[in-house]
Amino acid sequence: MQTRLEHLDEVYGFKQYPDTKSRGWLGVLESWGAVRQRMLKRMNRLRNAVEHDGADPPSPDECEDYREVVWWFLKATAPLLEPIEDFDFAWGKARGSCDISYNPLGIRLWGHFTPEQISDSPRDGWIEVQATPAVHLKNQGEMTPIFDADRGLYYLCAKSTDWVSVQRFFRVALEIIG
Repeated sequence: MQTRLEHLDEVYGFKQYPDTKSRGWLGVLESWGAVRQRMLKRMNRLRNAVEHDGADPPSPDECEDYREVVWWFLKATAPLLEPIEDFDFAWGKARGSCDISYNPLGIRLWGHFTPEQISDSPRDGWIEVQATPAVHLKNQGEMTPIFDADRGLYYLCAKSTDWVSVQRFFRVALEIIG
């Protein structure tokens, strides 16, 4: 279990998440909906007591129960070892692509959006992004959004700006891969 947690930390860099100090790695995974930590914490305390404090080990029957818990933990966290790093999307008339980096956590997206899908002021439930120069060959280097009159869409390249939006987006990505 500890080895899996260490591998997940290499991928996601748990220390970058604000709630890591108070909740620990298992708490972060629980907040993502990946695991439930109650039994896992109990197992960790038992392991520490046996390994470091000389406590008696659990009975063979209890060991079988713990083995099953570990099996379910490994199964539940296996998809997290190969996270989605990029994907294409369609949202109404919008079409685009998205890159996700996990350590450090960030998102970058680009594509064509309707005027209703872009706002220059904060909106509830929306992810806040900062426009960046175009990566499209025709407009490469030009600051976005760029209006495409032929399509009636804006071409936008952007990156994440605030932690709350990135975490909200990240949770949706985890639901997709989980």
